[in-house]
Formats: sequence, C-alpha cells, structure tokens
Amino acid sequence: MKKLVALFLVLSLALSLTAALAEDVPTLTISTWAANIDTLTENVFAPFEAANNCKIVLDTGNNAARLGKLQENPDAYDIVYFSDLYVKRALEQDLFLPIDQSRIEGLDDLYDFCKDPNFGYGPGYTVTGFGILYNPAEFDAPLTSWASLWENDVAANLALPDITVTSGPYMIEVAGKVAGVNPAEDDDPAFAKIKELSENGAIFYSGSADLIAKFEQGEVAAAVCQDFDASTIRSAVEGLEYVIVPEEGSYLGINQVNITKNSQNVDLAYKFISRLISYDVQYKDALDKVEAPANVNVVLTAEEADGMCYGDAVKISDAPNWALYSEKNNAWIERYNEEIYQ
Repeated sequence: MKKLVALFLVLSLALSLTAALAEDVPTLTISTWAANIDTLTENVFAPFEAANNCKIVLDTGNNAARLGKLQENPDAYDIVYFSDLYVKRALEQDLFLPIDQSRIEGLDDLYDFCKDPNFGYGPGYTVTGFGILYNPAEFDAPLTSWASLWENDVAANLALPDITVTSGPYMIEVAGKVAGVNPAEDDDPAFAKIKELSENGAIFYSGSADLIAKFEQGEVAAAVCQDFDASTIRSAVEGLEYVIVPEEGSYLGINQVNITKNSQNVDLAYKFISRLISYDVQYKDALDKVEAPANVNVVLTAEEADGMCYGDAVKISDAPNWALYSEKNNAWIERYNEEIYQ
C-alpha cells in the first residue's frame, strides 16, 4: 500500500512539474490573414516554435476585423500583420511599439522601401502586386489591360474587390486611369466607371476564400486581385492566368509586421520578425507562391516568380496613394453603398 501511495505521489509530482513547465513556455499571439495559413504554418510558425521552445497562437481574419479586435483588446496580441493602410490606422491609435532596428537581424537585406516604411515601426516583409486573374478559355483575347475589363463579355464575368478590403481603393485608381482622370482631383469619373462595371454584371468579393468559391462555381471567369490571392486561387482552380502589371501600370503594396505596444513577449517578437525576413523563410514562401520576397538576396527564376510582385513587377509598379485613401475612406465606403452596391 505504501508503495502505491509513493508511486501515486511520484506521478502526481511529475504531472505537476510537466504542467508547470508547460506554463513556463512563452506564447506569441499573432494576428494575421487566413490565406495560405497551412503553408505559412509549415514554413514559418511551426519551425519558429521548435527553435525557440515557444507556442504560437494565431488569430486570423481580414484587416478591418483584426484591427477592431486589437483596438478592443490591445493586451491580447504580441505581433500583428497588416497592409499599408491598416498599419497607418493602427499607428494613429498608438497601438504599436516603436522598433529598435538594431534588434532585427537581416533588416539591411530588405528592399530599401521595406526597411522602415513608417519611420520607426515594423518592416515590410513582403510586397504585393495588383492585377488581373482570368480564365483564358473563357475569352477571345488575353486580358492584359485594365481597359479590357469594361468589355461587355468581361464585365459580365468579373469579380472586383469590396471597397473595405485592402485592394478596394486600388480599384478606384484603376477606374480613374481608364477614365483618364486622377481620383485625387476628381473621383466622380472613377465611380461612374465602377458603376458601369456593376451594372454590366460585375460582382464583388470580400476575401480569397470568397473568390475561390466564385471561380469554382462558375460565377466569374475574371477578377481583379492581389498576387497572393491569385496564387491561392490558381492552386485551387486549374487553367487560370495572372497579369500582375496590366498595360496601364499597377500598384505595389507593402504588407508589414509590427510588435504591439502592450506585447508581453517583446524579445521573442523581435526574434520572430528576424526569422520572418530571413533568406530561408523568404525563399520557401516564394517557392510556395504564398508571399513575394522582400529580401533582396532571394533570387528566383522566371517560372518561380510567375504571378508574384518580383523583379520588374516591383520596379514598374507605383505606390498607392495612401494619403488619399485615408482621407476618402469613409466617403468612398458610403458612395459604394449608395451608388455601386445596388
């Protein structure tokens, strides 16, 4: 009986020690997008956990939803991924920790415009393109220009980004290009062109999963989207082509990673950012076509770079007009609701 009691005590002590050790493992809570999450877990999150004896908890969603969560509970996150516009909105609310660049390994290996895109905060870890995804079997000619979207057979089979997603405002600039007017000076012609697409059958999507379903179900044969969404969709739907820089030019985004102001694991967060921008991670993500590299040491063949914002696509793309987007955001959402979503 005494032996059983002793064994029970030993087992109880072992279990208690295991639980205590588990509690001592640091946790990084990361807010990011759901797109390609399985591949990113394999390439980024799981190896980082193993190398640093830590646990990563992911909270996924689109920019707007995740910014709302961060605003409501700023203590709940350590690291956040946002696109350019939402980084600026978070900075306006003082939600990020200023970055000590000396603590990020490999920062000098990034494109210059990715090293410090917001003057004292997190780096850009990937660049994104904005182009035309389409099924060539459904159209008589390649869709290589923005203007081709306004052809009747294209518009009737077209999906556009909702105004509330990252690339939504890009479409207003595209429509302005086709109308021959800069939306910063006059956005009425751009809205008239978008309304024309909507009236001719174009529909709107809210994310890559939504867009995959629309292609799979035959609701659309063309879409305007960012390159990482195009990659996800092309892996799910065969035969699609992606024109990352249409003839009239396009827009380059910078997805960024930041440490939250109230992070409880700042040292580990710096290590994570260093790993995220490292050659190994950037190269793996590029080969899997989930994110274009911001690390200039990553060299890709034409086949490997297909459909990603890399090389010439980076050089000839323009920066979106973020100041205009911020100024017009609420008014443009209201106009979409009143004029476009009918």
